[in-house]
Amino acid sequence: MKSLFTLFLFCLIVYKLSAQDSPIEFNDKIITGSFEPKLTGIFINPDTRLSEKCITKEWLLSEILLYNNEIVKNKYLKYNGFDDSFIMWESSSFRAIRLERELIKEVKMKNEFDNSYMIFRPIKIKLINSGNEYTFLNVLIEGKISIYVYKHIAYYKVDDGPQPNFQFILKKQDGSYSIFKPNKAGFLSQFPEKKKELKKIITRNRLKIKKEKDLIKAVELFNMTLTD
Repeated sequence: MKSLFTLFLFCLIVYKLSAQDSPIEFNDKIITGSFEPKLTGIFINPDTRLSEKCITKEWLLSEILLYNNEIVKNKYLKYNGFDDSFIMWESSSFRAIRLERELIKEVKMKNEFDNSYMIFRPIKIKLINSGNEYTFLNVLIEGKISIYVYKHIAYYKVDDGPQPNFQFILKKQDGSYSIFKPNKAGFLSQFPEKKKELKKIITRNRLKIKKEKDLIKAVELFNMTLTD
């Protein structure tokens, strides 16, 4: 009898310990957790609905710069374009964590196919599809004129599933922001007083503004012509 009681007590202790480490409830409830000395966030369900809300299918090797200027390296992240957040994969426990946004100053995500980087920074800007005071924007180029992209994922119809609704944002020398269409006409319309000069830059260098790399090049060359 005593041995049976001892066995029961042992099983109860093991159950309680395992319950403390229980990572996720699969009905989309979330559990607050601490999993990294420098990071905090909440555990979430890494199901197919999460994947379709992110801008990449793959978890990207990333580096996180915090507001206290500490750097967290070698973390695998996805950017959730639906709710403007970063999701980290914790491989040791097979858990997905939505990182606390207030800690993040910059995220650098590596594309392992071509070794390029996507850089995101929280920018104070009012956007219709973002309910946050600061929105994580993908930095294309920064200078006298800067270009960012809000990589938003939208649900227009339930049956259609998520759709990319990327918004290209231009920051002018006076600090103002405006959304523009990433084509030649949309870009030129942002600079009516410099339209001819900018047109020459685009034509001379055979740039196609619809291509992201050509848009970056156009802004880089245009910035060289501007005075402070």
